Amino acid sequence: MFSKKYFISKYTIGDAKTLYQTLKELAGEHVNRPRIKLKDGRQVATHELKMNRWQEHFAAVLNCREPDVLHEFENDTEDIPTLEVNMEAITKTEVARAVSTQ
Repeated sequence: MFSKKYFISKYTIGDAKTLYQTLKELAGEHVNRPRIKLKDGRQVATHELKMNRWQEHFAAVLNCREPDVLHEFENDTEDIPTLEVNMEAITKTEVARAVSTQ
């Protein structure tokens, strides 16, 4: 586990607020959720108003007219290239290489 001094020296570079927000989120003590606002910019206070605002948002985003041109997917099978995939068991070497690149 890294020490607090390590994170401060590595990640603060003039931005301690972001560092402490990240530390709190990683520790599970605090989640900084974005504020939900009404269309006029005022913040929503109650849960009921938040749900109404989300409903309004998704109704506007998802309720749109049908597209003028539809794509024919049935005739696309000839144009799709076949992807070669290795279906053999994963080796320890492959796992070690994948983990070390993270």
